[in-house]
Amino acid sequence: MTKPANKRRGEVALDKAGEGIFLRFTVDAMERLHSEYGEDYLEDLLKGVQKVNVRMIKLVLECTIDAPEGKFDIQEMPFGYTWNELVILILDMIYLSLHGRTAKEQNEHLEEEYLKQFEELKSDPKKAVALLSKQSLTLDSEQDYGQTKSEVTQSET
Repeated sequence: MTKPANKRRGEVALDKAGEGIFLRFTVDAMERLHSEYGEDYLEDLLKGVQKVNVRMIKLVLECTIDAPEGKFDIQEMPFGYTWNELVILILDMIYLSLHGRTAKEQNEHLEEEYLKQFEELKSDPKKAVALLSKQSLTLDSEQDYGQTKSEVTQSET
């Protein structure tokens, strides 16, 4: 009898790769991928995996595979899945670990949140104007208009 994937643990089953083979985004996996790709490793992983960067996918699988000893061969990648199916499984593993939702569920959740925010702003125009003004001020204060800080300070004196 095949053990089902434990969604609460962030497990995603790789049924086509063999019985009892799962992906899990553990702390050790995160640490290894962080060491390999640096501070923005999650962003890089999400982009690279979606672009079917095979080297990156292979490393992600090596870091996240939970399989019985001798039951998994990375050289068999993509294990009977299409590359797109494998990418979705990897994204599901990452999103389950970070958010407790698959990639599709996370996208649906974000869509709902954005719609709520939009409806809230639509019902309160003053709040919408204040929010837009605040964003505009933040953007303006972050720009130096092509001048260095010392040039700005010198031109003000």
